[in-house]
Amino acid sequence: MAKKRKKPIKKKKPLKKRGPKPKPPKKEKYAYTITDVAFEDFNVLNSDNAWWLDSLKMQKLIDAFKIGAPISEAKVYAGISEEQWNYFKNKHPKFYAIKKACQELPNLQARKRVVEDIEKSTPVAQWWLTKKKPKEFGDVIKFAGRVRVDLSDEANKRAKKYD
Repeated sequence: MAKKRKKPIKKKKPLKKRGPKPKPPKKEKYAYTITDVAFEDFNVLNSDNAWWLDSLKMQKLIDAFKIGAPISEAKVYAGISEEQWNYFKNKHPKFYAIKKACQELPNLQARKRVVEDIEKSTPVAQWWLTKKKPKEFGDVIKFAGRVRVDLSDEANKRAKKYD
């Protein structure tokens, strides 16, 4: 009978001591910055899968506000839901000022156009003055007295139906 050979016992190599695990690269706080002449630079927060990481949707939202759209229309134009809008505005409270600034742009453009047309058109100038200086140029009718309305018999009969 043959003797079984014993395998030599191998010494295990000591494990190399590893230092602390390297930290994953730190995620930037802001995904990108929106720059526009209508408002101050706006930093868009970074997030794992937020809709606002799509800069095209953000630009559409801002563009809608620039033409005076209310929130309901701006959401549709940008392709976002009510819940997405609410989450965004809670995460970005400074966006409220941007929204307001953008919504004032159509008013400023209209004002500029009217003022430019004042030089060219007397009716525009008159309209402007009646709106901005109604005490001086407006059609103000002062009435001090009583008003009595005498309804016809037919009108009285109809009114009694609803009493």
